[in-house]
Amino acid sequence: MPRDRSSEVTGLRSFEPAEPHPTVVSVRRWPRVIGTIGIVLGVLACLDQLDDLVTMTWTAGDWQRIRSPGITQIIIQEMPSVGWRMLAVAVELGLGILLIVGSLAVRRRQLFGVFVCRVWAILAIAWTVLAIGWAISWVEQLRPSLQAASPGPWESLGFVLPLIFLLMLAYPVFLLVWFANPRVHREYDTWSSLV
Repeated sequence: MPRDRSSEVTGLRSFEPAEPHPTVVSVRRWPRVIGTIGIVLGVLACLDQLDDLVTMTWTAGDWQRIRSPGITQIIIQEMPSVGWRMLAVAVELGLGILLIVGSLAVRRRQLFGVFVCRVWAILAIAWTVLAIGWAISWVEQLRPSLQAASPGPWESLGFVLPLIFLLMLAYPVFLLVWFANPRVHREYDTWSSLV
């Protein structure tokens, strides 16, 4: 069989085209992680509010079984009206559902989810700040009566409540900062905008 000398004459070697390399698609995991965390926190928030609905129906006798009678009487007398507590439950239940909806959409890489999570974060921060003010003023109002009824570590409430509320603010602030990150923004701009 004669040898092909065309490459020797032209100085070019013929070559077979290389096998095409499969395109590597980088799939980031953050939507799945953030979506899952949001779903878990949203479900826990909803369960907590359902628990609050149940405790609203408790009588003074039910409260006395779990707390000392003197403290129970003070707490029952100083509790906000049922209307205010129902409003708080409705707002927090709505926030929990909003977080679940937004987080499910983020897990599915839908742009709608980013918008819903941002709205949730802003509303959650505003609600938490209002709740901080209300809870601190309520505890300050109760403190003298509680100390008289049962001396105990009531002073520590002044430190514990702000710590609890800082923890409540952590995830909404994190979401706002995360979605504002330019690299993250470029990625979710490519997502489907369909709901």
